[in-house]
Amino acid sequence: MEFFGLKEENCPDARMIEMGDAMKKFKPNDSGLDTAAFSGFVSGVLDGSIGQFLMSEEIPEKNDEPVTVVVGKNFKEIAFNDDKHVFIEFYAPWCGHCKQLTPVWEKLGEHFKDRDDVVIAKSDATANEFSEVAVQGFPTLKFFAKGAGTTITDYNGGRDLDSLIKFVEAGGVEAKAEEMGEDEEEDIEEDEDEDDEDYDEEDEEEESEEEEEEQKDEL
Repeated sequence: MEFFGLKEENCPDARMIEMGDAMKKFKPNDSGLDTAAFSGFVSGVLDGSIGQFLMSEEIPEKNDEPVTVVVGKNFKEIAFNDDKHVFIEFYAPWCGHCKQLTPVWEKLGEHFKDRDDVVIAKSDATANEFSEVAVQGFPTLKFFAKGAGTTITDYNGGRDLDSLIKFVEAGGVEAKAEEMGEDEEEDIEEDEDEDDEDYDEEDEEEESEEEEEEQKDEL
């Protein structure tokens, strides 16, 4: 029941499930459990008159912490705000990786709490579903850039605070490897030049020794 988002107190109940990369659930419009109700339910899903069912918690009465709580009912209002960058962690309460990320995510929220154009948010993806976002693993991090409409950017970078801050400050653009390693590459080139110089000096010493040996032989 947990897998399909059902609670024991609501049973008996019925769902139709479309399995795939993104599982879609369909819920009957009425609570009837007879043949006519089931037939109407199946027909409604197949002809499209019954749409996808999306779970949602209730919108929190107080939602002014550094990390904003996103539920299904307020998702579009928060995520697709053209005036704000919105960075959302979709998590599961039982997920070990999510628990490890929690203190870092809270620090990220604290870092940007005074920025009017940045929202750091979280959403329990086991209790809330979104037609625009398919959450297939936990945690899933997605960035909604201001002025980008419904464009969503997946975050696949480091889970450390500095990497997350840089990503947000860059407007949802991950630093390219070559940009991150530019200084390192310069250091490597300098080291290579020094190595070349050392190599040349050794060659000169060897050549001088050979010349001395040849002069001795001639004498």
